[in-house]
Amino acid sequence: MKRVTMLAGLLASLNYVTAAPAPETDNGTAGRDDSGVQGTQTVLYQGPLTHERDWKLTRGTTNTDVFRGNCSMIPGDVTNLPMFSVERVVFEATPKGLDVWDMAWVDTVYGRATGNGKTYRYTYQQRLSFTAPTIDGRAPIPNRGTPVNGQGGFLQFTPRNVLLDYLENHDFFSLRDEQGNLVANSHVLWTFRSRTTPGEPPPAFFPYLVEGLILAEPKQLSGQLGCDPL
Repeated sequence: MKRVTMLAGLLASLNYVTAAPAPETDNGTAGRDDSGVQGTQTVLYQGPLTHERDWKLTRGTTNTDVFRGNCSMIPGDVTNLPMFSVERVVFEATPKGLDVWDMAWVDTVYGRATGNGKTYRYTYQQRLSFTAPTIDGRAPIPNRGTPVNGQGGFLQFTPRNVLLDYLENHDFFSLRDEQGNLVANSHVLWTFRSRTTPGEPPPAFFPYLVEGLILAEPKQLSGQLGCDPL
């Protein structure tokens, strides 16, 4: 699990994998929520997969290295076919009044993989959502830069003028055979929060800081965590 179907236009042809530049302004997908408040959805990237292009699902138990693709649901190892991997990154923002915004950064990937003498199809999506004020009174400003070694740029989910104290991570990976049958999957909903004291440690299960936040509640909704290589 690392980053989270909105790819209808791209999926029509897996032969089309040239990158589309991010637009300079919102791409015309602005809408309104039930209260009539204006919201926007901005495409930050659309093109070939930019991170973990050579991912591999390893057949094995899930009690070791669960964050790096050990999966007991597959009959044998499965590897990505990066030439068929398509990615789309969008940023959504809806104003809630007095500089407070509902926001979400969404990374969706569709592609093909191979293993055990078969070809598989997969879908991955990570949706990171949060509500927070902007620190300058302006609309949220997402990062449109180019990632370096799969980090930063449009893969940086926090706008540069937003400070988080809470984060919801909705993340799923689905591997299917050519007949559409589910082979392996992982579907999680994790929440992160700010530390109550500067020295509060993150939990041993996930001893990392995410934008300065620590894991508050991990939920495995379906499948196995180790069956998500992205």
